[in-house]
Amino acid sequence: MSRNIMRYITAFLLFIHFPQSTWGAIYGGPVTNKTTGHRYYLLSPNTWAGAEAEAVTLGGHLATINDAAENDYVISLFARSGWPYWIGLNDAESEGEFRWVSGQALGFTAWGDGQPSDADYAASVQGVTNYWLTLPGEEIHPAFVEVVPETVGPIGLVGMMLSVLTPWGRRRRRKLSCRRAG
Repeated sequence: MSRNIMRYITAFLLFIHFPQSTWGAIYGGPVTNKTTGHRYYLLSPNTWAGAEAEAVTLGGHLATINDAAENDYVISLFARSGWPYWIGLNDAESEGEFRWVSGQALGFTAWGDGQPSDADYAASVQGVTNYWLTLPGEEIHPAFVEVVPETVGPIGLVGMMLSVLTPWGRRRRRKLSCRRAG
């Protein structure tokens, strides 16, 4: 096939695969953390709720930051000094009780001086130290998204299908079974 036909086919497949709400929304990524396997994206500027809705269409949530190393890692991927980026932390339900939108427990925080404030939604800022602050959710900022891959189990989906569903798997199990001689 010619190169132009392949481009049209690729464009068509992208068109039917991705919902319109995500078009133009991804500024960076995906980048996979080799340690955790989590994928990170940078989304275009939006409100906190709009960014979370876009994150869900990608199969994730606004980033959940579990420790200082992850905080530095995510910021180092995409951030520009002094700009706030939405993360998945907020206290919108109950003032002062911050929760991750992913449902994970809050253990680590990196609040800047005088933070958190009365605003409900957290953003991460790159500086001499990478810190967090709270902002009104209606403000427009880029966002960090984290996608945690789902696992099927220790043998994985392909291994499970081969061992359970295929004739090869059944024959293999029969060969390994013990039979009494005679």
